[in-house]
Amino acid sequence: ELEESEFFIRADFNMPIDAASAKLLYFLNLGFHDIDIAFGAGIFVDIDKANGMRKTDNPNSVSYGRMTLDELKNKVPQKKDLFVICAAAAAGVTVDDFVAELDIPIPGLDKIQPWIPKLNVGGDSSGENTALQAVIKKELTTKRGPRNSNRFLLNPTDRRRLENSIPQTSHRGLRMLCANE
Repeated sequence: ELEESEFFIRADFNMPIDAASAKLLYFLNLGFHDIDIAFGAGIFVDIDKANGMRKTDNPNSVSYGRMTLDELKNKVPQKKDLFVICAAAAAGVTVDDFVAELDIPIPGLDKIQPWIPKLNVGGDSSGENTALQAVIKKELTTKRGPRNSNRFLLNPTDRRRLENSIPQTSHRGLRMLCANE
């Protein structure tokens, strides 16, 4: 069983868009239909005796996770190291139907426009085929890690704490923070 964090904030954002269009380089028209934009973020703060004192804490000890006033005053070199901040964010875009077509704005070429091919991706009425999907994740922590590790990534315990705090019924934005989504 994981302990709860001293401070925890979760944010979830989901925005469906029916259609959007763009024109690139004055001759390429792009059309997007059934767009879903999702964003999720989680931040939590823990008080970590082992990180603050820069030595491991024995889980079988009576004083596990506890600190005396003397230890707080004399054995914690930097008080800010007692507070471990962990954050994770994820954003995703899903487009069900995508169309790209050439639109050459030259007088006289509009007659051949119907014969210029278009790129259609998706558009499946069953909803099973997605034209485009992109997910970006970022996580970081202030906890000190071993010299050879990536110091700014969440450790497995902190990642489990984050994942366990997110209900499976939440929107896609928060579920993207979990490793298996």
